[in-house]
Amino acid sequence: MRERIAHDARQWQDIFLYTIEAYRKAVKPDLEAPLWIEKSPPHIFFQPAIRAMFPEARFIHLIRDPRSVIGSLKTMPWSTSNVYALARSWQRALDLVPSDDEKHFVKYEDLVREPENTFNSLANFLGMNTAYRETAQATGIQANPHPTVVKALKPISTEMIEKWRGQLSVQDSDLAIIQDVCSKGMARMGYVPAAVVKDRNYSINKFSGMLRFALMRVLGTRT
Repeated sequence: MRERIAHDARQWQDIFLYTIEAYRKAVKPDLEAPLWIEKSPPHIFFQPAIRAMFPEARFIHLIRDPRSVIGSLKTMPWSTSNVYALARSWQRALDLVPSDDEKHFVKYEDLVREPENTFNSLANFLGMNTAYRETAQATGIQANPHPTVVKALKPISTEMIEKWRGQLSVQDSDLAIIQDVCSKGMARMGYVPAAVVKDRNYSINKFSGMLRFALMRVLGTRT
């Protein structure tokens, strides 16, 4: 597939379709299944192209408190530690999601606190006649043995909702920067900002993050 993409792909749509074709050949999924689900967070930036290819597609947006998202992402080896850049990405993604009949919002916190009600709402949006308990008891999931993947498959827990409080550095002004950059999105989704101090240290760290973000854009690297 890599050779085909390198030689034949002219735009993002080509890569997406080649990937689906390779998946069908390798996994041989049930083509008669009523629903196909594809989960790739970056695809939020390609919604118009996906809709053009699959006019009947429906989009599910799982929204999580940006403080939790960034508190986790900044420690991942494949991500960046630049809190400002991560906050910009979270806000930009949410800005691309207007409310309409073909989109469904699921707040992570609602899913954790009320999984059955959240699932039922989602099933109704997708036209699924599936009971929550049947889905919750599903087995046979195969996953990459990487620690981050294994961790993602653990049972949901409300302990994760406030975990960001121990992940974000007060000294580096992480919390203040996130709440500043993501203020519009947090208000839209009902996330209440915590008390922070915007002192000289905050100004320096935010400006540093902005410079690093600009370098990321120019050089195409993580910094």
